[in-house]
Amino acid sequence: MKELDTAFNSVLLFSGSMMFLFTNFALNMFEANFIFYMTKTLHYPIINATIAMSLGGIGALFAGIVGGKIVNHFKAGSLLSSSTILAGVSTLLLLINTNYIYIGCILGLISFFGNINVITYFTLRQRTVPKKILGRVVSVTRMVSYASIPIGSWFGGLLLDYGQPMFVVILIAGIIRTLAGLGAKLSPLGKEK
Repeated sequence: MKELDTAFNSVLLFSGSMMFLFTNFALNMFEANFIFYMTKTLHYPIINATIAMSLGGIGALFAGIVGGKIVNHFKAGSLLSSSTILAGVSTLLLLINTNYIYIGCILGLISFFGNINVITYFTLRQRTVPKKILGRVVSVTRMVSYASIPIGSWFGGLLLDYGQPMFVVILIAGIIRTLAGLGAKLSPLGKEK
């Protein structure tokens, strides 16, 4: 099957899929447990947690507005790895302060870098894959990168269930995401021309 060959034999696409596999694992470790953290651990009313989530969404919207301009000014591999590293470091910033406005602003940074990441990878994939198999290659690469979402959610919940504080979940998630970006930078993706 040509789409499998393209997805798994293209070092750029495969490196990107693997980067997203780890990124999605890390992201969902804490995001799946975020409302619980805000309302049960930090004791914020649901409106404050909603405000924090809304601020996080602003970062994603802003990335959608400027993403096309950013993608055109940088090499895809460099932008993918750098935005993943920055999203990981931003995740670690959640450990500094528990004010809901601060958390919302950091979630905005995380979603900004995450969306820049997605825009860049989708653009790279469209640029490198023949149009007649693009949809199938997208399906295969998405399957690889999305496979870790439920596992990350489960693992974050498991850590909390075993008495680990959300601090530990966020710390692990931030480290994994940062390392995924560093791994991408060292992979063929990071050396993409």
